[in-house]
Amino acid sequence: KNRRYLLTGWFWYLGTLVPVIGLVQVGTQAMADRYTYLPSIGIFIMTAWGIAELSVKWRCRKIALPISAALAIAAMLVCTRQQVRHWQNNFALFSRAVAVTKNNYIAHAGLGKALRAQGKLDEAVKQYHLALDVNQSYDVAHYNLANALVDKGKSNEAISHYNQALHINPNYAEAHNNLGYALATQGKLDEAIACFRRALQLRADDASTNYNLGYALQLKGDVDEAINHYRRALQINPDYPKAAKGLEAALAEQKNHK
Repeated sequence: KNRRYLLTGWFWYLGTLVPVIGLVQVGTQAMADRYTYLPSIGIFIMTAWGIAELSVKWRCRKIALPISAALAIAAMLVCTRQQVRHWQNNFALFSRAVAVTKNNYIAHAGLGKALRAQGKLDEAVKQYHLALDVNQSYDVAHYNLANALVDKGKSNEAISHYNQALHINPNYAEAHNNLGYALATQGKLDEAIACFRRALQLRADDASTNYNLGYALQLKGDVDEAINHYRRALQINPDYPKAAKGLEAALAEQKNHK
């Protein structure tokens, strides 16, 4: 009864940990830096009121407490500055996550994506494989690995991983679209068109998929439907130069046929 700050601080701490103690799961992560911010307030409540009570009989209380507070703040500033460096960009963040955790397939996949953005395809592929070594059922790693393999010109391997991603998650619209693109580069237009149509069933408002389907249809000679999809792509994204050029070429082809 005399130390209600202990009860307040303890229940604040436990209450704000609810998202990560298993009662209520928020996202796939079990730990994250942000989960320390609010719970720490409870610890600070217990610490601040506790020190104030314990230091009542200190002779040098007026000097010791301000000096201790200043040193604590200085130490936290140093730690904060060090930690913030890891949040500069995706590469720094996921490199740090890989370095301080084990079997972190999400971090490996995130690092792979950051490396691919830098054009380091071999290193990116290695990170995706490390992610899949930990969790073969991680559809995002299969998908992103396939994207990197397409960049490397290895379409057969890419198709295999797109298919694995779709086996895990049949409603993965991006994987259907990119699988269609990989198949189209091999001249398998019928299979590619089927993939693009499935992707649009899942996500009709995607400009890229509409463009890809339009282009594949145009190659197959179905100019009228190709024009419809080029126009749809431009409705979704008016600043889509590929779709504008495709539409122009398809309209010219349609005119010549008439």
